[in-house]
Amino acid sequence: GLCVECVGYLLEEIRDQQILKELQADLEDANVFICSLIFVQELAEKLVEVLTPVRDKLDACLCFPSMPEVMKLNKLGTFDLTAISGGPLGSFAQQIKDVRQQTLGDKKKPAGGGSFQDGLLKLVRTLPKVLKFLPGDQAKDGSAFILSLQHWLGGTPENLEAMLMRVAGGYVPSVVATNMIDVKSIMEPVVLPDMGIWHPCAPQIFDSPQDYNEWYEKVHLPLVGVAKDA
Repeated sequence: GLCVECVGYLLEEIRDQQILKELQADLEDANVFICSLIFVQELAEKLVEVLTPVRDKLDACLCFPSMPEVMKLNKLGTFDLTAISGGPLGSFAQQIKDVRQQTLGDKKKPAGGGSFQDGLLKLVRTLPKVLKFLPGDQAKDGSAFILSLQHWLGGTPENLEAMLMRVAGGYVPSVVATNMIDVKSIMEPVVLPDMGIWHPCAPQIFDSPQDYNEWYEKVHLPLVGVAKDA
């Protein structure tokens, strides 16, 4: 079986020099690094300073929505944001920044509807369409990056486990060599809809009132012994 050790840090913790040194030590011993939502300039600079020297030694470096200088450190196989110019992927870091600004709004215009994550999901859903324009390996690794990001945004334990399995099974040499992970059989990301209807007894969040009413009338009411026209 596969054993994964995860060490986590809160962003604000790296203001402490001792904790920053601990992060540096953990990075020296890490296979994979993952970060997200690094939008404080001072702390983004600290992270870039400690991450840059070890980036090339890491098997994978996943910098999900963050400041552009942090996102440029992404590395997953041949997928490297610094090596892609033009198109949606070439400006992905800037698009993330734009989505965040739209969510926060400004004094001249009200903030856009929905949360930052909703905006990210809409952006991420457009990216698979551009993968066909990349060379073979870049398309495969770009797809793995997008799927990993979707797992991350999904946020459930199942999504996070699938993300780790996908990255380890495809990019950590000591795991790849064992063939213990069938990457093709890993679950697809399950991402919650931007808006939906939730019921504590339902197995999912429904995208529309029609889907909810169909489940409620055909599944829930019979299960609890209530007639449809009661």
